[in-house]
Amino acid sequence: MDEAILGILRGAGFGDADAVGAYHAFIDLDTLPDRTEAQLVAARKRAATA
Repeated sequence: MDEAILGILRGAGFGDADAVGAYHAFIDLDTLPDRTEAQLVAARKRAATA
């Protein structure tokens, strides 16, 4: 996990668990362009509840 990104998220007011959840949501949604639409919708739902 990229500690620099986690540091930025923590600095923005995210707690540890929220920062990790936001990091994973970012990775799921933005760095995997070959995902199907259904997978993206599922990832967005997970991110919204993280």
